[in-house]
Amino acid sequence: DISKERRDGILRAFGRIKQRVLWKYEDSDIADKLPPNVRVSKWLPQNDILAHPNIKCFVSHNGGLSTQEASYHGVPILGVPFFFDQVLYAEKTIKLGLGRKLS
Repeated sequence: DISKERRDGILRAFGRIKQRVLWKYEDSDIADKLPPNVRVSKWLPQNDILAHPNIKCFVSHNGGLSTQEASYHGVPILGVPFFFDQVLYAEKTIKLGLGRKLS
C-alpha cells in the first residue's frame, strides 16, 4: 500500500501531463480526486494495453512479468520497485536502455 500523501502526489503529477493515464489501483477511495485524464480500475488487461501502438510509457513496480511484457512490446518502463527482485529488474532495465527508475 502507498501512503495517502504519495497517492495524492502521483495523482497531481498525472494531472499535469497531457496524456491519458490508466492506473491499476485497488482502493475505491479516490474516485472524487481523479484528474480528467486519469482512469482507475481494479484490473486492467496489461498485456493488451502494452501492445497498443499509442502507449508511451509504463509506470511499473518492475515485477518480472510486467518487465517482460513491456520489454516485449518495446514500451519504455518508469520503474518504481519496492522489493529486492523488482530492484534487480529495474537495474537491468536501465542497463539495457529500456527504461528508468524512480527512487
